[in-house]
Amino acid sequence: MDLVTDEQVADAITGSREGIECLVADLWPRAFRIAFAFCGDSSIAEEATQNACLACALHVHRLRKVESFKVWFTKILLRAVAKERRRMRAHYNSLNRHAPIEPSHENVVLVLNAISLLQKPFREAIVLTALLGYSSGEAADILRIPAGTVRYRVHRARVKLAEELGESFRHYDATDETVGVGAYETL
Repeated sequence: MDLVTDEQVADAITGSREGIECLVADLWPRAFRIAFAFCGDSSIAEEATQNACLACALHVHRLRKVESFKVWFTKILLRAVAKERRRMRAHYNSLNRHAPIEPSHENVVLVLNAISLLQKPFREAIVLTALLGYSSGEAADILRIPAGTVRYRVHRARVKLAEELGESFRHYDATDETVGVGAYETL
């Protein structure tokens, strides 16, 4: 969503078909990566991303502030992921939590695999803040919890990741480009 400009959002809000198509096309890759980070399954992530982009196209005209688009769309996307997971769970009775990840850097693979093993509340907090670069306040809005709870969950997630990864994790910081937003963009 960092690739989406305020002008694109404003154009889509006016109802321009071309504006909406351009917005959705630019949203898709990053939205898929976010959905995949939350569910760890490419088929669920793809379906949720499609549903979220459709909802965005149908309802973007209701958005009042261009600046709130990022949080607004992320909420839609995360609800779509949750809905798709429930649908798949009901249909297949269990999901494969460890879909193959093919990033370009070995350290990113180690960290993302460890993140996928975290309990959902900790995984959501660490993905939103450390990988996607949201502030604790923005993550709190998305998750509908207090910002202090987000900070606590991020702290606990980092402790659990350090335990899981041992010495290899201690060499990397969540703001380091090899683990943070910069590397995540390559996924």
